[in-house]
Amino acid sequence: MARAFDAYPDDPALADAEVLHQGAQGRRLGVLWRIGPDPFDDAGNAATRGATRLLLYENEQPRLRLWLSDEPRPEAAAVTRALGAQGWHLRLARGDGEGAVATLADTLGLDDWRARQTPEQKKAWLERLATEEGPQMMVGDGINDAPALLAASVSVATADASALARKAAGLYLLKPGLAPLAALPALARRVRRGIRQNLTWALAYNLTAVPLAVAGLVPPWAAALGMSASSLLVTVNASRIARWQSSSS
Repeated sequence: MARAFDAYPDDPALADAEVLHQGAQGRRLGVLWRIGPDPFDDAGNAATRGATRLLLYENEQPRLRLWLSDEPRPEAAAVTRALGAQGWHLRLARGDGEGAVATLADTLGLDDWRARQTPEQKKAWLERLATEEGPQMMVGDGINDAPALLAASVSVATADASALARKAAGLYLLKPGLAPLAALPALARRVRRGIRQNLTWALAYNLTAVPLAVAGLVPPWAAALGMSASSLLVTVNASRIARWQSSSS
């Protein structure tokens, strides 16, 4: 949201600047200026229905209304369709007003969304869903997403996410965009299958080869060779995952 104001230079006369829970404020020439969410509802205005509405206050008196809008990532709709086709139930939680969130949800084809969500509310909603439905995956990129990312069973931060979001997430996308998300379920299944194969092989080998070696039925050099071959087989099987490419990547 702050990028919308990059073109305006900082005013050196601004003093006592601070970031609030929802907005920011500072003094200039003895006047307190504060910017934050617009509490007035203009949902009936079609021109601003999909925008985030802000209000600028002068000494707590409203002086200027601002409407900010942005476009979703180009691949976002395709990714939500792909995940939906795989049986995932997708939800959206944002701190913006109802109009902006509803417009974005409609663009992405989502029918379950929450607006004006604080970081604590996002986390609480995710925890309630986990209790009612089971493990949840959270995808986020902002500072406000960090609490929910920490609470999620699986959490993913995008490549351009804030440092706090990356630290809170369990997975971090190395490439820009959301396209890799569509391949995550297939990759997870492949990783799980590889782990099961390796554990099955290691268990079977140890249950057969070790007793034979202890009984003296297998010479030491053969036991050592077999153990090395077993470890090599497990390593090769695991390395196949690194070379895997999904059809969507």
